[in-house]
Amino acid sequence: MEDIDFAFFEYGGNLIAHYLFDDEFEDDGKIVKEKINSFALSNHIYLLADSDNAKGTTKKGIRRKDLEKLSNDNSHFKYQNTEVVEIENLLPSVTILDFAKELVDEKEIHKIENIKIERADYSNVRLGDFYKKLFNQASIPQKNQKKFKSDSGTLKAEYKIKLCDFVINNNYSYHDLINQNKVLDKIISELYSFIISQK
Repeated sequence: MEDIDFAFFEYGGNLIAHYLFDDEFEDDGKIVKEKINSFALSNHIYLLADSDNAKGTTKKGIRRKDLEKLSNDNSHFKYQNTEVVEIENLLPSVTILDFAKELVDEKEIHKIENIKIERADYSNVRLGDFYKKLFNQASIPQKNQKKFKSDSGTLKAEYKIKLCDFVINNNYSYHDLINQNKVLDKIISELYSFIISQK
């Protein structure tokens, strides 16, 4: 049961750098002032983070390697990478196309009806960029598209929230979400197993 057996705590993008996940650290008086000790939030943590297509030598890539090592060394901490650029990219193609209709004027929706896409088309590109390309290919004029894309190519924060609400409120079944989606099925299964194993 949520908030009894587990709780979700969201963080945004690079804010992960403000959390300290190693519960065995030497405090010089500065670390705790600069970082939040995540184990003060919970003594068992499953951290799911976007891949962001981070290369191993970048700051994000190095952080990912450190978190993977910590995950291997600590049974109370599990690090899981989304394996796709952002968590939204884990959604099935039916959801991605259904939500596309929310991003254009009503008179343009018919142009989206017959589009076919595969998960591979969007799994490693930011969704804002993906939708822009999709709408251009469907000859939907810029003026009839909502302003959903951020400068980084992802969806603007307000549209990420709208996408989340859209998925929750459209009664997609678990099967709909994991159909031909081994990565999402694996993540959900591992998260569930982690929660059960910590009881």
